[in-house]
Amino acid sequence: MLADEEHTISYFNPNGETLRPKEFVHSGLDDHAQSGEPPLDIWTNLRLSRIEEGIVRMDSVGMQQLGLPDVEAVFPEGAYAYDAVDGFLRDLMWYLLDQGAVIKTGDAVDGPGGDWQATVVDAEGPPLTPHPLPAHDRLAEAVRLIQVAAASGPRPTAARRHLLADRGWGLDGLLHGHPGW
Repeated sequence: MLADEEHTISYFNPNGETLRPKEFVHSGLDDHAQSGEPPLDIWTNLRLSRIEEGIVRMDSVGMQQLGLPDVEAVFPEGAYAYDAVDGFLRDLMWYLLDQGAVIKTGDAVDGPGGDWQATVVDAEGPPLTPHPLPAHDRLAEAVRLIQVAAASGPRPTAARRHLLADRGWGLDGLLHGHPGW
């Protein structure tokens, strides 16, 4: 399965930014062979980056190699447990794998704290840069999510919502791209 099995210690997939130990790959492939599900956890990854003080983005890497958009959530730092956002994005990745690229701009998606509004944006890769990539360098699309309607449980405070808006990452800024980009 892995080239030069005896001397192989890990598997690297640059398209999914994954580096997995050999044992993880074998175990994962065995599990996926039994379930019939593709090995998303081997092919894809999630990463967390601070866009600027107080604002973070968690996004997937690798869905584009499957012909699907990556997913990302932008939210005030500390507003949600990172493992909750991780699970939310991984569930969306499985949903897209099963249903195709069906999430459209304006769709509401249930996630940590309530509904998150989706928009389809150009995927420019990390970190978010102040200048868009030239058209020939654009990667693909991503589904960007921001929490808009809180249910019970943790949610951004009014001060954090204003922080997002003041920095151009409020709902309008997230749905239409950062101002000036």
